[in-house]
Amino acid sequence: MMNDATVLTGPSLVPQNGRAKQLVLLLHGYGANGDDLIELGHHWSSSLPDAEFLAPHAPFPCEMAALGYQWFSLTSWQPQFLLGQMQSSVPRLNKFIDESLEKRGLTDENLMIVGFSQGAMIALYTALTRPLTCAGVIGYSGALIYGEPTGQERQPHVFLIHGDADEIVPYESMDEAQKRLASMKVPVRTYTCPAFGHGINQKGIELGRLFLRECLFKE
Repeated sequence: MMNDATVLTGPSLVPQNGRAKQLVLLLHGYGANGDDLIELGHHWSSSLPDAEFLAPHAPFPCEMAALGYQWFSLTSWQPQFLLGQMQSSVPRLNKFIDESLEKRGLTDENLMIVGFSQGAMIALYTALTRPLTCAGVIGYSGALIYGEPTGQERQPHVFLIHGDADEIVPYESMDEAQKRLASMKVPVRTYTCPAFGHGINQKGIELGRLFLRECLFKE
């Protein structure tokens, strides 16, 4: 059961043009914190001058790292265990999203969700299960722990980026996610970072920038 006292906080980057017309949510990986991903906002802000970037810290202290946070436990990699763990964290994230959008007078159509590793897993799950459809999702070095019909009238656009030398989350996870998303009629594209491990490289950052603009400025 969600503890209402658990309020997500973390670094943010205000829009260059003043009032936010778009919101980009940056979800960090296991054992990290929001400071780890807010740097993406600095790479992208000049191309999205009306966007505000939010990088909340995950709600739980990391079970395997003294200073970091986790969105959910990774004591088991069994899909049903991971799904149950995510479902305990998503209400907190949805509350944060709803309040952040309402505060700025925005809707899910103005929202992009970007995640790295465990953050990508929860980004995909959250985007596919929210009542309203966000503009899009970028998943770096992640996996899809979900495969049911979404129930949404239309689906968010998804871009998966993964290094083929990933030593943490298997590269095959991207192909599995792509096939399952396609079977759910979710518009999905992928990009392989050759000879690259678990991380986000400059090419991935640039492709992410272009995808953000495409999703947020579609006619």
